[in-house]
Amino acid sequence: MFTNAKLIQKNWRNTLKQGQVSLVVVREGEVLYANKVSGVSGLVDCFKQDLLSGSEVYDTKIGLAAAKLLVWGKARSVFALTASQSAVNFCKANNLAVESVKQVDRLYFSNDLGGCLFEKTAFGAQRAEDLIRGLEGLGEVRVERCTKDGVFPLNYYSTSNRKTWVNLQGKWTAVRHPEMDKAIRVGRKKARTVATCEVKRGDMVVVGDGLGVYEEKVELKKGQDFGFMSSEVSAERPKEALIGRVAEIMRESRREGKRTLLVGGPAIVHTGSGKYLSGLIRSGWIDVLFGGNAIAAHDLEENYLGTSLGTEVTSGNRIEGGHHHHLRTINTIRFYGGIKNAVVAKVIKSGIFYECVRSGTKFVLAGSIRDDGPLTDVITDSVRAQMEMRKETRNGFGVALMVATTLHSVATGNLLSFDTTKIIVDDNLASVTKLADRGTNALGIVTDCAYFLSQLCNKLEVEI
Repeated sequence: MFTNAKLIQKNWRNTLKQGQVSLVVVREGEVLYANKVSGVSGLVDCFKQDLLSGSEVYDTKIGLAAAKLLVWGKARSVFALTASQSAVNFCKANNLAVESVKQVDRLYFSNDLGGCLFEKTAFGAQRAEDLIRGLEGLGEVRVERCTKDGVFPLNYYSTSNRKTWVNLQGKWTAVRHPEMDKAIRVGRKKARTVATCEVKRGDMVVVGDGLGVYEEKVELKKGQDFGFMSSEVSAERPKEALIGRVAEIMRESRREGKRTLLVGGPAIVHTGSGKYLSGLIRSGWIDVLFGGNAIAAHDLEENYLGTSLGTEVTSGNRIEGGHHHHLRTINTIRFYGGIKNAVVAKVIKSGIFYECVRSGTKFVLAGSIRDDGPLTDVITDSVRAQMEMRKETRNGFGVALMVATTLHSVATGNLLSFDTTKIIVDDNLASVTKLADRGTNALGIVTDCAYFLSQLCNKLEVEI
Protein backbone atom coordinates (compact mmCIF):
# COMPACT_ATOMS: atom_id res chain seq x y z
CA MET A 1 0.00 0.00 0.00
CA PHE A 2 1.14 3.54 -0.79
CA THR A 3 2.16 5.08 2.58
CA ASN A 4 4.08 8.27 1.76
CA ALA A 5 1.70 11.04 2.84
CA LYS A 6 4.23 13.82 2.27
CA LEU A 7 4.89 12.68 -1.31
CA ILE A 8 1.22 12.72 -2.28
CA GLN A 9 0.69 16.09 -0.57
CA LYS A 10 3.65 17.76 -2.31
CA ASN A 11 3.46 16.09 -5.70
CA TRP A 12 -0.06 14.69 -6.02
CA ARG A 13 -0.45 15.56 -9.72
CA ASN A 14 2.53 13.50 -10.91
CA THR A 15 1.84 10.69 -8.44
CA LEU A 16 -1.70 10.24 -9.74
CA LYS A 17 -0.64 10.68 -13.40
CA GLN A 18 2.05 7.99 -13.07
CA GLY A 19 -0.58 5.49 -12.00
CA GLN A 20 1.17 4.31 -8.86
CA VAL A 21 -2.07 4.96 -7.04
CA SER A 22 -5.49 6.32 -8.05
CA LEU A 23 -7.19 7.19 -4.77
CA VAL A 24 -5.48 8.31 -1.57
CA VAL A 25 -7.06 9.49 1.70
CA VAL A 26 -4.79 11.36 4.15
CA ARG A 27 -5.67 12.58 7.63
CA GLU A 28 -3.27 14.28 10.03
CA GLY A 29 -0.25 13.23 7.99
CA GLU A 30 -1.25 9.57 7.86
CA VAL A 31 -2.38 7.63 4.77
CA LEU A 32 -5.66 5.97 5.75
CA TYR A 33 -6.49 4.54 2.33
CA ALA A 34 -4.59 4.07 -0.92
CA ASN A 35 -5.70 2.02 -3.86
CA LYS A 36 -5.60 1.83 -7.61
CA VAL A 37 -9.40 1.62 -7.52
CA SER A 38 -10.36 5.18 -8.40
CA GLY A 39 -13.57 7.09 -8.02
CA VAL A 40 -16.90 5.93 -6.66
CA SER A 41 -16.26 2.32 -5.60
CA GLY A 42 -13.20 3.26 -3.53
CA LEU A 43 -14.97 6.26 -2.00
CA VAL A 44 -17.93 4.11 -0.97
CA ASP A 45 -15.50 1.91 0.99
CA CYS A 46 -13.96 4.98 2.60
CA PHE A 47 -17.35 6.46 3.46
CA LYS A 48 -18.53 3.26 5.14
CA GLN A 49 -15.31 3.07 7.17
CA ASP A 50 -15.64 6.75 8.16
CA LEU A 51 -12.26 7.57 6.61
CA LEU A 52 -13.37 10.72 4.82
CA SER A 53 -14.20 12.93 7.81
CA GLY A 54 -11.60 15.70 8.13
CA SER A 55 -9.41 14.11 5.44
CA GLU A 56 -7.61 15.27 2.32
CA VAL A 57 -8.69 13.16 -0.65
CA TYR A 58 -6.61 12.74 -3.81
CA ASP A 59 -8.38 11.14 -6.78
CA THR A 60 -7.79 10.83 -10.51
CA LYS A 61 -11.34 11.94 -11.33
CA ILE A 62 -14.47 12.96 -9.51
CA GLY A 63 -18.02 13.26 -10.77
CA LEU A 64 -21.23 14.17 -8.96
CA ALA A 65 -21.47 10.80 -7.19
CA ALA A 66 -17.93 11.17 -5.81
CA ALA A 67 -18.58 14.80 -4.85
CA LYS A 68 -21.69 13.89 -2.84
CA LEU A 69 -19.82 11.12 -1.01
CA LEU A 70 -17.03 13.55 -0.18
CA VAL A 71 -19.37 16.26 1.06
CA TRP A 72 -21.62 13.91 3.03
CA GLY A 73 -18.53 12.12 4.36
CA LYS A 74 -17.28 15.51 5.64
CA ALA A 75 -13.96 15.51 3.78
CA ARG A 76 -11.83 18.61 4.40
CA SER A 77 -10.47 19.04 0.86
CA VAL A 78 -10.28 17.20 -2.45
CA PHE A 79 -7.66 17.23 -5.20
CA ALA A 80 -8.37 15.67 -8.62
CA LEU A 81 -6.78 15.42 -12.04
CA THR A 82 -10.22 15.73 -13.66
CA ALA A 83 -13.51 16.91 -12.22
CA SER A 84 -16.90 17.45 -13.76
CA GLN A 85 -18.46 20.88 -13.53
CA SER A 86 -21.38 19.48 -11.53
CA ALA A 87 -18.96 17.92 -9.03
CA VAL A 88 -17.04 21.19 -8.59
CA ASN A 89 -20.28 23.16 -8.19
CA PHE A 90 -21.62 20.75 -5.56
CA CYS A 91 -18.38 20.83 -3.56
CA LYS A 92 -18.20 24.61 -3.60
CA ALA A 93 -21.87 24.97 -2.71
CA ASN A 94 -21.22 22.86 0.38
CA ASN A 95 -17.95 24.60 1.36
CA LEU A 96 -15.69 21.71 0.41
CA ALA A 97 -12.35 22.97 -0.92
CA VAL A 98 -11.72 21.46 -4.35
CA GLU A 99 -8.75 21.74 -6.71
CA SER A 100 -8.62 20.09 -10.12
CA VAL A 101 -6.16 20.14 -12.99
CA LYS A 102 -8.95 19.94 -15.55
CA GLN A 103 -12.68 20.65 -15.44
CA VAL A 104 -15.05 19.09 -17.95
CA ASP A 105 -18.77 19.49 -18.66
CA ARG A 106 -19.31 15.72 -18.55
CA LEU A 107 -17.08 13.11 -16.99
CA TYR A 108 -18.79 10.08 -18.55
CA PHE A 109 -20.30 9.43 -21.97
CA SER A 110 -22.58 6.74 -23.43
CA ASN A 111 -19.68 4.35 -24.07
CA ASP A 112 -19.12 4.21 -20.29
CA LEU A 113 -22.50 3.05 -19.04
CA GLY A 114 -21.21 2.35 -15.53
CA GLY A 115 -19.99 5.91 -15.09
CA CYS A 116 -23.21 7.33 -16.52
CA LEU A 117 -25.21 5.23 -14.06
CA PHE A 118 -23.11 6.51 -11.17
CA GLU A 119 -23.94 10.09 -12.15
CA LYS A 120 -27.61 9.31 -12.77
CA THR A 121 -27.87 7.68 -9.36
CA ALA A 122 -26.15 10.63 -7.72
CA PHE A 123 -28.41 13.15 -9.42
CA GLY A 124 -31.52 11.68 -7.81
CA ALA A 125 -30.01 10.96 -4.36
CA GLN A 126 -30.79 13.39 -1.57
CA ARG A 127 -29.19 11.42 1.28
CA ALA A 128 -25.99 9.45 1.71
CA GLU A 129 -27.94 6.28 2.51
CA ASP A 130 -29.91 6.52 -0.73
CA LEU A 131 -26.79 7.20 -2.77
CA ILE A 132 -24.82 4.28 -1.32
CA ARG A 133 -27.77 1.91 -1.72
CA GLY A 134 -28.10 2.95 -5.35
CA LEU A 135 -24.36 2.69 -6.06
CA GLU A 136 -24.09 -0.73 -4.43
CA GLY A 137 -26.99 -1.85 -6.61
CA LEU A 138 -24.69 -1.21 -9.58
CA GLY A 139 -22.14 -3.78 -8.40
CA GLU A 140 -21.37 -7.04 -10.18
CA VAL A 141 -24.35 -9.21 -10.99
CA ARG A 142 -24.91 -12.45 -9.04
CA VAL A 143 -25.38 -15.71 -10.91
CA GLU A 144 -26.22 -19.31 -10.05
CA ARG A 145 -25.95 -22.54 -12.00
CA CYS A 146 -29.10 -24.30 -13.20
CA THR A 147 -29.34 -27.79 -11.72
CA LYS A 148 -31.95 -29.19 -14.16
CA ASP A 149 -32.99 -28.75 -17.77
CA GLY A 150 -35.94 -26.38 -18.02
CA VAL A 151 -35.63 -25.10 -14.44
CA PHE A 152 -34.26 -21.72 -13.34
CA PRO A 153 -32.70 -21.19 -9.90
CA LEU A 154 -35.56 -20.48 -7.48
CA ASN A 155 -34.45 -16.88 -6.92
CA TYR A 156 -33.78 -16.04 -10.59
CA TYR A 157 -34.06 -12.43 -11.73
CA SER A 158 -37.20 -11.87 -13.84
CA THR A 159 -36.81 -9.49 -16.79
CA SER A 160 -38.92 -6.75 -18.34
CA ASN A 161 -39.07 -6.16 -22.10
CA ARG A 162 -36.96 -2.98 -21.90
CA LYS A 163 -33.34 -2.71 -22.97
CA THR A 164 -31.26 -4.24 -20.19
CA TRP A 165 -27.59 -4.39 -19.20
CA VAL A 166 -25.80 -6.54 -16.62
CA ASN A 167 -22.52 -5.85 -14.84
CA LEU A 168 -20.26 -8.79 -15.71
CA GLN A 169 -16.90 -8.56 -13.94
CA GLY A 170 -17.04 -4.76 -13.93
CA LYS A 171 -18.15 -4.37 -17.54
CA TRP A 172 -21.73 -3.48 -18.44
CA THR A 173 -22.98 -5.88 -21.10
CA ALA A 174 -26.19 -5.52 -23.10
CA VAL A 175 -28.71 -8.34 -22.68
CA ARG A 176 -29.77 -9.68 -26.08
CA HIS A 177 -33.45 -10.15 -26.97
CA PRO A 178 -35.24 -8.22 -24.20
CA GLU A 179 -38.45 -10.05 -23.33
CA MET A 180 -40.95 -9.91 -20.51
CA ASP A 181 -40.76 -12.32 -17.54
CA LYS A 182 -37.72 -14.33 -18.62
CA ALA A 183 -34.36 -15.17 -17.04
CA ILE A 184 -30.94 -13.85 -18.09
CA ARG A 185 -28.36 -16.45 -19.08
CA VAL A 186 -24.75 -15.27 -19.00
CA GLY A 187 -21.66 -16.66 -20.64
CA ARG A 188 -18.27 -15.32 -21.63
CA LYS A 189 -18.91 -11.58 -21.81
CA LYS A 190 -22.40 -12.27 -23.18
CA ALA A 191 -25.92 -12.16 -21.77
CA ARG A 192 -29.32 -12.96 -23.24
CA THR A 193 -32.86 -13.67 -22.11
CA VAL A 194 -33.99 -17.28 -22.07
CA ALA A 195 -37.37 -18.95 -21.70
CA THR A 196 -37.83 -21.88 -19.34
CA CYS A 197 -37.84 -24.33 -22.23
CA GLU A 198 -34.43 -23.06 -23.43
CA VAL A 199 -32.39 -23.30 -20.25
CA LYS A 200 -30.14 -26.32 -19.69
CA ARG A 201 -28.47 -27.87 -16.70
CA GLY A 202 -25.20 -26.06 -16.05
CA ASP A 203 -26.32 -22.73 -17.54
CA MET A 204 -25.42 -19.69 -15.43
CA VAL A 205 -28.46 -17.50 -14.73
CA VAL A 206 -28.73 -14.10 -13.03
CA VAL A 207 -30.31 -14.26 -9.58
CA GLY A 208 -31.46 -11.78 -6.96
CA ASP A 209 -33.59 -8.66 -7.01
CA GLY A 210 -31.61 -6.55 -9.46
CA LEU A 211 -28.06 -6.18 -8.15
CA GLY A 212 -25.86 -5.48 -11.16
CA VAL A 213 -28.83 -5.16 -13.52
CA TYR A 214 -29.89 -1.93 -15.23
CA GLU A 215 -33.11 -1.63 -17.21
CA GLU A 216 -33.64 1.34 -19.48
CA LYS A 217 -36.15 3.75 -18.02
CA VAL A 218 -39.25 4.54 -20.06
CA GLU A 219 -38.92 7.85 -21.87
CA LEU A 220 -41.79 8.39 -24.28
CA LYS A 221 -41.32 10.46 -27.40
CA LYS A 222 -42.98 13.82 -27.62
CA GLY A 223 -46.63 13.39 -28.52
CA GLN A 224 -46.97 9.88 -27.11
CA ASP A 225 -49.76 9.61 -24.56
CA PHE A 226 -49.62 5.99 -23.56
CA GLY A 227 -47.68 4.29 -20.77
CA PHE A 228 -47.49 1.24 -18.57
CA MET A 229 -50.88 0.37 -17.05
CA SER A 230 -52.22 3.75 -18.20
CA SER A 231 -52.67 3.36 -21.96
CA GLU A 232 -55.54 5.50 -23.13
CA VAL A 233 -58.32 3.33 -24.47
CA SER A 234 -61.79 4.66 -25.18
CA ALA A 235 -64.60 3.75 -27.50
CA GLU A 236 -65.31 7.47 -27.95
CA ARG A 237 -61.91 8.47 -29.34
CA PRO A 238 -61.85 9.70 -32.99
CA LYS A 239 -61.22 6.51 -34.96
CA GLU A 240 -60.20 8.01 -38.30
CA ALA A 241 -57.59 10.25 -36.71
CA LEU A 242 -56.18 7.35 -34.73
CA ILE A 243 -55.97 5.15 -37.82
CA GLY A 244 -54.25 8.01 -39.65
CA ARG A 245 -51.68 8.08 -36.85
CA VAL A 246 -51.20 4.31 -37.20
CA ALA A 247 -50.48 4.79 -40.92
CA GLU A 248 -47.90 7.46 -40.07
CA ILE A 249 -46.23 5.13 -37.56
CA MET A 250 -46.06 2.36 -40.17
CA ARG A 251 -44.56 4.71 -42.76
CA GLU A 252 -41.95 5.91 -40.29
CA SER A 253 -41.12 2.33 -39.32
CA ARG A 254 -40.69 1.36 -42.97
CA ARG A 255 -38.40 4.36 -43.60
CA GLU A 256 -36.25 3.19 -40.70
CA GLY A 257 -35.98 -0.27 -42.26
CA LYS A 258 -38.01 -1.96 -39.53
CA ARG A 259 -40.48 -4.78 -40.04
CA THR A 260 -44.23 -4.86 -39.36
CA LEU A 261 -46.03 -7.77 -37.72
CA LEU A 262 -49.76 -8.48 -37.91
CA VAL A 263 -51.44 -10.74 -35.40
CA GLY A 264 -54.89 -11.60 -36.69
CA GLY A 265 -58.04 -13.46 -35.68
CA PRO A 266 -60.79 -15.13 -37.77
CA ALA A 267 -63.11 -12.13 -37.40
CA ILE A 268 -61.00 -10.51 -40.12
CA VAL A 269 -62.42 -13.11 -42.51
CA HIS A 270 -65.93 -13.31 -41.02
CA THR A 271 -66.43 -9.55 -41.47
CA GLY A 272 -65.35 -9.62 -45.10
CA SER A 273 -62.17 -7.67 -44.44
CA GLY A 274 -59.80 -10.38 -45.59
CA LYS A 275 -59.45 -8.46 -48.85
CA TYR A 276 -57.97 -5.49 -46.97
CA LEU A 277 -55.40 -7.61 -45.18
CA SER A 278 -54.60 -9.30 -48.49
CA GLY A 279 -53.99 -5.88 -50.00
CA LEU A 280 -51.66 -4.86 -47.18
CA ILE A 281 -49.65 -8.06 -47.64
CA ARG A 282 -49.59 -7.69 -51.42
CA SER A 283 -48.35 -4.09 -51.07
CA GLY A 284 -45.53 -5.11 -48.76
CA TRP A 285 -46.85 -3.48 -45.58
CA ILE A 286 -46.91 -6.73 -43.60
CA ASP A 287 -43.68 -8.69 -43.16
CA VAL A 288 -44.83 -11.44 -40.80
CA LEU A 289 -48.28 -12.80 -39.89
CA PHE A 290 -49.13 -14.56 -36.62
CA GLY A 291 -52.44 -16.31 -36.13
CA GLY A 292 -54.13 -19.57 -35.34
CA ASN A 293 -55.87 -22.37 -37.18
CA ALA A 294 -59.10 -20.35 -37.43
CA ILE A 295 -57.95 -17.34 -39.46
CA ALA A 296 -56.20 -19.62 -41.94
CA ALA A 297 -59.03 -22.16 -42.18
CA HIS A 298 -61.72 -19.53 -42.80
CA ASP A 299 -59.60 -17.49 -45.22
CA LEU A 300 -58.93 -20.64 -47.23
CA GLU A 301 -62.62 -21.61 -46.95
CA GLU A 302 -63.66 -18.23 -48.34
CA ASN A 303 -61.29 -18.47 -51.28
CA TYR A 304 -62.04 -22.15 -51.96
CA LEU A 305 -65.80 -22.39 -51.36
CA GLY A 306 -66.83 -18.71 -51.07
CA THR A 307 -68.02 -18.93 -47.45
CA SER A 308 -66.75 -18.21 -43.96
CA LEU A 309 -68.25 -20.48 -41.30
CA GLY A 310 -70.80 -21.47 -43.90
CA THR A 311 -71.93 -17.90 -44.57
CA GLU A 312 -71.50 -16.44 -48.05
CA VAL A 313 -69.10 -13.53 -47.52
CA THR A 314 -70.37 -11.38 -50.40
CA SER A 315 -74.10 -11.61 -49.55
CA GLY A 316 -74.13 -12.61 -45.89
CA ASN A 317 -76.53 -15.49 -46.65
CA ARG A 318 -76.23 -18.84 -44.89
CA ILE A 319 -75.53 -21.73 -47.27
CA GLU A 320 -77.25 -25.06 -46.78
CA GLY A 321 -74.68 -27.51 -45.45
CA GLY A 322 -72.23 -24.63 -45.07
CA HIS A 323 -71.44 -25.51 -41.49
CA HIS A 324 -69.01 -28.17 -42.68
CA HIS A 325 -67.38 -26.05 -45.41
CA HIS A 326 -64.38 -25.18 -43.24
CA LEU A 327 -63.88 -28.87 -42.42
CA ARG A 328 -63.93 -29.79 -46.11
CA THR A 329 -61.48 -26.97 -46.80
CA ILE A 330 -59.12 -28.16 -44.08
CA ASN A 331 -59.34 -31.69 -45.45
CA THR A 332 -58.51 -30.48 -48.94
CA ILE A 333 -55.49 -28.48 -47.78
CA ARG A 334 -54.30 -31.49 -45.80
CA PHE A 335 -54.71 -33.60 -48.95
CA TYR A 336 -52.32 -31.29 -50.81
CA GLY A 337 -49.84 -31.29 -47.93
CA GLY A 338 -50.19 -27.70 -46.78
CA ILE A 339 -51.11 -24.16 -47.77
CA LYS A 340 -48.16 -23.53 -50.07
CA ASN A 341 -48.76 -26.73 -52.02
CA ALA A 342 -52.45 -25.86 -52.41
CA VAL A 343 -51.50 -22.43 -53.78
CA VAL A 344 -48.96 -23.94 -56.17
CA ALA A 345 -51.60 -26.44 -57.32
CA LYS A 346 -53.95 -23.47 -57.94
CA VAL A 347 -56.56 -24.84 -55.56
CA ILE A 348 -56.29 -21.53 -53.68
CA LYS A 349 -56.11 -18.56 -56.04
CA SER A 350 -56.67 -15.56 -53.76
CA GLY A 351 -56.87 -14.48 -50.15
CA ILE A 352 -54.65 -13.69 -47.19
CA PHE A 353 -52.56 -16.85 -47.26
CA TYR A 354 -52.41 -16.90 -51.05
CA GLU A 355 -50.76 -13.47 -50.83
CA CYS A 356 -48.43 -14.70 -48.08
CA VAL A 357 -47.23 -17.57 -50.25
CA ARG A 358 -47.05 -15.42 -53.36
CA SER A 359 -45.00 -12.66 -51.66
CA GLY A 360 -42.93 -14.89 -49.40
CA THR A 361 -44.43 -13.34 -46.27
CA LYS A 362 -43.63 -15.52 -43.27
CA PHE A 363 -46.57 -16.79 -41.23
CA VAL A 364 -46.67 -18.71 -37.95
CA LEU A 365 -49.90 -20.50 -37.04
CA ALA A 366 -50.14 -21.55 -33.39
CA GLY A 367 -52.85 -24.07 -32.60
CA SER A 368 -55.15 -24.52 -29.63
CA ILE A 369 -57.20 -27.34 -28.13
CA ARG A 370 -60.41 -26.16 -29.84
CA ASP A 371 -59.07 -26.37 -33.41
CA ASP A 372 -60.77 -28.40 -36.12
CA GLY A 373 -58.39 -30.38 -38.27
CA PRO A 374 -56.06 -28.68 -37.84
CA LEU A 375 -54.40 -27.46 -41.02
CA THR A 376 -51.05 -29.05 -41.82
CA ASP A 377 -49.24 -25.74 -41.28
CA VAL A 378 -50.58 -25.28 -37.75
CA ILE A 379 -48.07 -25.98 -34.98
CA THR A 380 -49.95 -27.97 -32.35
CA ASP A 381 -47.11 -28.09 -29.82
CA SER A 382 -47.60 -24.80 -27.95
CA VAL A 383 -43.99 -24.59 -26.75
CA ARG A 384 -42.66 -25.13 -30.27
CA ALA A 385 -45.17 -22.61 -31.65
CA GLN A 386 -44.00 -20.06 -29.09
CA MET A 387 -40.38 -20.66 -30.08
CA GLU A 388 -41.23 -20.19 -33.77
CA MET A 389 -42.91 -16.89 -32.91
CA ARG A 390 -39.92 -15.97 -30.75
CA LYS A 391 -37.55 -16.50 -33.70
CA GLU A 392 -39.36 -13.66 -35.45
CA THR A 393 -39.80 -11.32 -32.49
CA ARG A 394 -36.12 -11.63 -31.61
CA ASN A 395 -35.29 -10.26 -35.05
CA GLY A 396 -37.28 -7.19 -34.08
CA PHE A 397 -40.37 -5.34 -35.31
CA GLY A 398 -41.02 -1.63 -35.55
CA VAL A 399 -44.80 -2.08 -35.38
CA ALA A 400 -47.08 -4.91 -34.27
CA LEU A 401 -50.74 -4.72 -35.36
CA MET A 402 -52.93 -6.93 -33.16
CA VAL A 403 -56.34 -7.22 -34.75
CA ALA A 404 -59.38 -9.09 -33.43
CA THR A 405 -57.63 -11.79 -31.39
CA THR A 406 -57.05 -11.64 -27.65
CA LEU A 407 -55.39 -15.04 -27.25
CA HIS A 408 -52.67 -14.69 -29.88
CA SER A 409 -52.19 -10.99 -29.12
CA VAL A 410 -51.46 -11.69 -25.45
CA ALA A 411 -49.01 -14.43 -26.46
CA THR A 412 -47.28 -12.09 -28.91
CA GLY A 413 -47.23 -9.13 -26.53
CA ASN A 414 -45.29 -11.24 -24.04
CA LEU A 415 -42.59 -11.82 -26.66
CA LEU A 416 -42.16 -8.28 -28.01
CA SER A 417 -39.52 -5.83 -26.81
CA PHE A 418 -40.53 -2.45 -25.44
CA ASP A 419 -39.43 -0.49 -28.50
CA THR A 420 -41.99 -2.21 -30.74
CA THR A 421 -45.08 -0.02 -31.09
CA LYS A 422 -48.16 -2.15 -30.42
CA ILE A 423 -51.47 -1.24 -32.09
CA ILE A 424 -54.38 -3.15 -30.53
CA VAL A 425 -57.70 -3.29 -32.38
CA ASP A 426 -60.89 -4.99 -31.21
CA ASP A 427 -64.59 -4.13 -30.97
CA ASN A 428 -64.55 -5.27 -27.34
CA LEU A 429 -63.38 -2.52 -24.97
CA ALA A 430 -62.40 -5.05 -22.29
CA SER A 431 -60.14 -6.96 -24.71
CA VAL A 432 -58.39 -3.80 -25.91
CA THR A 433 -57.87 -2.56 -22.35
CA LYS A 434 -56.52 -5.94 -21.24
CA LEU A 435 -53.95 -5.94 -24.02
CA ALA A 436 -53.02 -2.25 -23.81
CA ASP A 437 -52.44 -2.56 -20.07
CA ARG A 438 -49.80 -5.24 -20.55
CA GLY A 439 -47.08 -2.74 -21.39
CA THR A 440 -45.87 0.58 -22.63
CA ASN A 441 -45.79 1.81 -26.21
CA ALA A 442 -49.29 0.47 -26.85
CA LEU A 443 -52.18 2.24 -28.56
CA GLY A 444 -55.67 0.75 -28.21
CA ILE A 445 -58.44 1.36 -30.74
CA VAL A 446 -61.94 0.09 -30.01
CA THR A 447 -63.52 -0.52 -33.40
CA ASP A 448 -64.60 -3.18 -35.87
CA CYS A 449 -61.67 -4.81 -37.65
CA ALA A 450 -63.29 -4.26 -41.06
CA TYR A 451 -63.45 -0.50 -40.49
CA PHE A 452 -59.89 -0.39 -39.17
CA LEU A 453 -58.37 -2.37 -42.03
CA SER A 454 -60.37 -0.59 -44.73
CA GLN A 455 -59.38 2.84 -43.37
CA LEU A 456 -55.76 1.75 -42.94
CA CYS A 457 -55.65 0.67 -46.58
CA ASN A 458 -57.12 4.03 -47.54
CA LYS A 459 -54.53 5.96 -45.49
CA LEU A 460 -51.68 3.86 -46.91
CA GLU A 461 -53.10 4.14 -50.47
CA VAL A 462 -53.33 0.37 -50.87
CA GLU A 463 -55.22 -0.94 -53.90
CA ILE A 464 -57.82 -3.59 -53.09
